Amino acid sequence: MKNPWRVSDGLAFVGELDAGATPVAYDDRGWETLLHARKRTQVSLANLIAVIRDGLFVVGKRAGAPGMHGLVLRKTDVDTLPVDPSVKRNVSSEADFDIPAKL
Repeated sequence: MKNPWRVSDGLAFVGELDAGATPVAYDDRGWETLLHARKRTQVSLANLIAVIRDGLFVVGKRAGAPGMHGLVLRKTDVDTLPVDPSVKRNVSSEADFDIPAKL
């Protein structure tokens, strides 16, 4: 069962990742959304978020794409991450991103 996020938590999370993001053309194929990166590489979304928060990857903001779907990573950066194929993690709560749980 998925735990719903509070809208304010989701907006704060996207705002955190969006802060200082590099502008990226909408049709630039060298970048991909976080969800596409997770699906393509089997690197968990939590791990992608961790490397972003650690400042290891540049986050891009795709022109014309709002919200979470507008946040992108360079494919070449994502390809450098080690993958453990035995780990397939479904992100289901705010705790996976260190977002405070609902009160």
